[in-house]
Amino acid sequence: MISTIIHLDTCSRADHRYRRSGAGHVQAGKGIAFGFGLLHGFGFASGLSTTGMPRAELPWALLWFNIGVELGQLLFVAVALGLVWAFAVLRVRWPRWVWWLPGYTVGSLGAYWTIQRTALLLGGL
Repeated sequence: MISTIIHLDTCSRADHRYRRSGAGHVQAGKGIAFGFGLLHGFGFASGLSTTGMPRAELPWALLWFNIGVELGQLLFVAVALGLVWAFAVLRVRWPRWVWWLPGYTVGSLGAYWTIQRTALLLGGL
């Protein structure tokens, strides 16, 4: 059930990327990002609990997992900002569709996974 909600949330994040309108958009984005992280944390925690790991070690596993995720995100942002800077210095002009492609890709994958997980969930009932 949680994985279905996670993938549905992925679709909403892809849609939210293209709805820009003032300060309310930024505040809504923070709340959505918090919810997105919380849902994924629940998904990881439920998956981790099925591995047979002792319950006493789950908090440490979650802590180190989250630290790894944060470090990975920082590295990703650093690389992305470096590429943006390099493209600006080189004056690279991208076609308009290039700016829309990531959001549509994420949204399409999220929709596919939502449908797949819903079918599995309903098939399991």
